[in-house]
Amino acid sequence: MCPRPGPTSSERDTPAEPAPPTTMPSAAGQDEPAPLESPPGADSQPVAPWHRLPYELKERIIDSIELQIKEAFRYAPDDADEPVAVGFFAKIAARERDMHSANIYMRDALVRLRDVDRQLRSVCAARLWQRVHLYETGENALERFLQVLPAHASHVRSFHLGHSPVEQRTLGVDGARGLLAARAVRMCSAVEHVELRQPEQQPTEQLDLPSLRIVTLGMHTYTPSAFDFLPGHQLTSLSITTLDARGSTRDFGVALGSLPCLRHLRLSGAGVIDDDLLLGALPWQAPLESLELSSSPSILSFAALHAFVSNFSSTVESLALDLPTPGLAASAVPAGLLFNLPHLSSLALSTNFASPFFLSFSSPSIPLSFLRLDFNLALYGHPGDAIALIAAHRKTLKRVHLSEKALGGNDAWGDDFAGQWPEDEDVDAIVQGCEDVGVRITLRRRDLHSDEDGWSESSDEGESSADE
Repeated sequence: MCPRPGPTSSERDTPAEPAPPTTMPSAAGQDEPAPLESPPGADSQPVAPWHRLPYELKERIIDSIELQIKEAFRYAPDDADEPVAVGFFAKIAARERDMHSANIYMRDALVRLRDVDRQLRSVCAARLWQRVHLYETGENALERFLQVLPAHASHVRSFHLGHSPVEQRTLGVDGARGLLAARAVRMCSAVEHVELRQPEQQPTEQLDLPSLRIVTLGMHTYTPSAFDFLPGHQLTSLSITTLDARGSTRDFGVALGSLPCLRHLRLSGAGVIDDDLLLGALPWQAPLESLELSSSPSILSFAALHAFVSNFSSTVESLALDLPTPGLAASAVPAGLLFNLPHLSSLALSTNFASPFFLSFSSPSIPLSFLRLDFNLALYGHPGDAIALIAAHRKTLKRVHLSEKALGGNDAWGDDFAGQWPEDEDVDAIVQGCEDVGVRITLRRRDLHSDEDGWSESSDEGESSADE
């Protein structure tokens, strides 16, 4: 039995926290804003000196400022990325994009307010140090960082470490730097989320973090040894991105087998997802609630995909399939082979499978409430089965979203599929199909003759455009 941990800071249904320090509480090379002399107060009433206010009241003041900044920069629900994101890690990324401007302003406010008095410095530090990024950080900067970290280590909840794949090939990895970085991570015993770029080059065997629940790995080449540190932690969430599929994937199932309590899994990369990878992991059992598979190209059979996804049929609630293959004809789908996913509520599809693929999700046992359609070869000229999928879930489906990838003919990796995008009549047919069964549909179009994005929306009550 897997223990059900409380939500981590990344799992809570709240906007992303303020942007963290990089190597120091203030980004190097930037002038800090002038400190505030006193908090704003009502002109008509005397205000108690700032330093006399109780600590708890100062915390509430900071909370209120944070809330006001987030509200001021919050997108309307139909303009935000998070509501149309499918999958645990996709929602984290979307939330950070949605709150990017708010986080910048909030960090600026915290930096100013921390200089008002000693107690406020403590309140602000707890927020400023929640996330730490040590990317492209030299050895000298790391040594200075280690001098100031002990006073703030207990606040750190998310730690991001390593070089990007491109920088890795260009700069290489300094062993001393890796040891210093690992020492920094170990100081932060309350860390819940660790992101490692090039984990095979990091001293991961030294990572022993009792609160660690979320791991994000980004590597240039798949390396089984990069997963060696995972079994010692009760992980709930794992994301793996690989830019090169070279190397054996045979041990991948073994790595997953050491994570029996995983609830969120994302696998992405260039050509990394194939039949061998998925079928090799099939003995693995875990209570997966969110599954995200993203690979371009993807030489994957429907049988292997069906077997892998069905392995988690009793728990999976969110499924995102981004598996297009440019230049190949539509892949065959056996007729009548349905997914039986009795808890699936959110589904995102982008594949090269033939049109019957949509029907494989039409089982009435699926309580689908949100459907996002990205690039799907079968949509172009043959939208009938997608419309049939929508009609099959008319009782539970609340929203269908056609993304800019569906309408613009490109995938999540930015690849353009040689001008393959749906004709206006295909889009009109899908919109009409939604309206016929009373399901709300939103579309995000990219004008092919300009750089401007626009939302349009259609429902059973008519059509409207956000550009109007």
